[in-house]
Amino acid sequence: MRLPLLLAASLVLFVSAQAEAMTLASEGTTKVVIVTPCEPSPSIARAARELQTFLHEITGAEFPCVTEATPPADAEIILAAPERMKRLGVGVDQKELGPEGYVLRTVGKHLVIAGSDVRGAMYGVYGLLQDHLGCRWFTPEVSRIPKRPTLELPELNETIIPPLAYRWPAVVDCFDPDWCTRNRVNVGPKLTEQHGGSVKFCGWAHTFASLVPTEKYFDEHPEYFALVDGKRLRERTQLCCTNEDVIRIATETVRQRMKSTPDATYFSVSQNDWGNYCQCPRCQELADREESQMGPVLQLVNRVAEAVADEFPDKRITTLAYQWSRKPPQTLRPRPNVTIRLCSIECCFTHPLPSCDYPANVQFCKDLEGWSAICDDLWIWNYTTNFRNYYLPHPVLRALDDDIRFFVEHNVKGVYEQDTKLTPHGEMSDLGGYIMAQFLWNPEYDEDTAINEFLEAVYEDAAPQLRAYIDLLHDKVETDKIHLRCYVTPDQAKFLTDEVLAVADHLFDLAEQAVADRPDVLRRVRFARMPVDYAIVERTARGKLHLMQVDHPTFTVTPLSNVSRYAERFMATAREAGVKTMSERRFTLDEYAKTLTMLLTRHLTPHDPVNAEAREPGLVADYYEADTWPKDRKLAGLKPVATAIVPQFDLSGRKRDRMFGFVFHGLFHAPADGVYSFLMRAESGSELQVAGEVVVDPGRVNSSTPILGSVALKKGWHPIRLRFLEYGYNDGLTLRWSGPGVSDGDITPEMLSHLPEE
Repeated sequence: MRLPLLLAASLVLFVSAQAEAMTLASEGTTKVVIVTPCEPSPSIARAARELQTFLHEITGAEFPCVTEATPPADAEIILAAPERMKRLGVGVDQKELGPEGYVLRTVGKHLVIAGSDVRGAMYGVYGLLQDHLGCRWFTPEVSRIPKRPTLELPELNETIIPPLAYRWPAVVDCFDPDWCTRNRVNVGPKLTEQHGGSVKFCGWAHTFASLVPTEKYFDEHPEYFALVDGKRLRERTQLCCTNEDVIRIATETVRQRMKSTPDATYFSVSQNDWGNYCQCPRCQELADREESQMGPVLQLVNRVAEAVADEFPDKRITTLAYQWSRKPPQTLRPRPNVTIRLCSIECCFTHPLPSCDYPANVQFCKDLEGWSAICDDLWIWNYTTNFRNYYLPHPVLRALDDDIRFFVEHNVKGVYEQDTKLTPHGEMSDLGGYIMAQFLWNPEYDEDTAINEFLEAVYEDAAPQLRAYIDLLHDKVETDKIHLRCYVTPDQAKFLTDEVLAVADHLFDLAEQAVADRPDVLRRVRFARMPVDYAIVERTARGKLHLMQVDHPTFTVTPLSNVSRYAERFMATAREAGVKTMSERRFTLDEYAKTLTMLLTRHLTPHDPVNAEAREPGLVADYYEADTWPKDRKLAGLKPVATAIVPQFDLSGRKRDRMFGFVFHGLFHAPADGVYSFLMRAESGSELQVAGEVVVDPGRVNSSTPILGSVALKKGWHPIRLRFLEYGYNDGLTLRWSGPGVSDGDITPEMLSHLPEE
């Protein structure tokens, strides 16, 4: 329900006044004409066609569309036609409306829709269709257009000004430009001029590397780049923000970008997507004084913004308040032409930000309050999916409206909801995209209304089961106070218990039965079921080595039939749905399919043991450091920094937390003939070989999902080699095993050795 709210509260405003009702159609006929300017803008021309089309769908009547050069008719819908508005004595304050505000006003037998010729008048058309005539566009394929041959429009006199100037639910399912405009989303990769265009950036984010490139400047001027632990960094570096030459070069780069991309409004000057902020004395003195590492960054941003302000008064400089720069500075203030994008990446998203006791949420809310007091153009970069597992259930829908209202209440002017941008039909992503669009336009839109109207239209008779599934997950994380961030592995998703997954599986059985006679709806239900199948496979078959049937004497592995069924159904549905990647790190569906080979029946060829009479305890561990890893991710061309004998697979010998690697090599003892399975989770590019056979290959391993591989060994000692790479996410190494008589165990020092020549 929309409520009358004051503009001072930064919410949608409704102003009522006396006016007459208007008959749009009677028994499927109409006398109403749609009138546009003589030379309508592309968005107004399209809006007129949209209005014509949907009024016809509603009433069955044909609504002629003419320009204001045509003589006036008795009843008209006047769409931003200035001469007709003047004739009726209707004027609007376009400056107050801005680019997206609009007026809907009935005057006798006429309806005036007024607003800018970019998006305002166009949004007025959709405001009429959605808010007053009941139209809904849930997905690009599913809409709800009421049928009313006789259509009366009540008296209207309302002014709508959206509270947020930037609204993007970044869901690939919602990139369709028609869907975006109909749901009043003003950002998207496919929005054209006739859709009102998109709020446009030049340099989306993390632009330090392109503003002052290391490949151009580092050799002669290492002082331009971050000093970290006494060393100027070439790789994974930041800028030295207080260096005058850096400020000059960054300013000139931005100036050239403004000249070459005149259609962009926002130009990013923002930190690279990692740590390593500059620790030079000047940067640190400023950071200490401001009690935030944002101090040096904002000084650079302000200097650039000041330098370009007079030449480009309509352009803005944007930067990130992100991770190490998130805390607002004590005395520095963003210039009037600076936009701060505050990022919530550390937070829990299962509960509303302001009411959650998760420490990162508490601190984020403090930072938001601080920025809102000092910044006139504050935006939020929010996170509404699980970047490590796009298809793992991730109950965050209930918090969306609460968080958006919280943002608006704190002077936020733009919200970017980063969701499944890289693949379609992510976990509840189409529903999430729809309700986010409603809340971003009108933060007072009712949560249950938004969810239920979507489910009823998209899933029809299966809607009750889908709603029960959503409530099942959300009730679980709320009742058990489970905190979920935007990087969650299946084993971390403790709310997905066997009991919860069994109920979810049953609900989708019922949902499919309810729409079994409607192929299109059944297909959508099956797409929505993918996360449940994925979770059952991951929570059942990953991390639980004993859930395979192994015949050690014949060296044969047979999966549990129920796990195979879910895996096969997931893969078949995912291929039909056009799934591209399983995570933000572009772990493709084909790569994921390789990880499911363990769920196939296989007869393995056993390896004979090697002669290990001269063996000595421990593994050989070659330790590597690098600023960047070779493209093939092999370490053969690099020299180890150190070599040691270690009792077992262990990363404690590292000298730093990022960009380090190990190659462990030695012997593994198989206590009996049989099948030996190894469960490994590590950063991509890592690899496990046993008896010369690649058991977990670098094309399969990733930090999100434990990968299981098996090898047949005869009793005795066998070569083992593990290559481990770390980039910067500090995910660590997990390695467990199973074999004859052991269903799930650690690899202990007694099972490892090496030959002296190694």
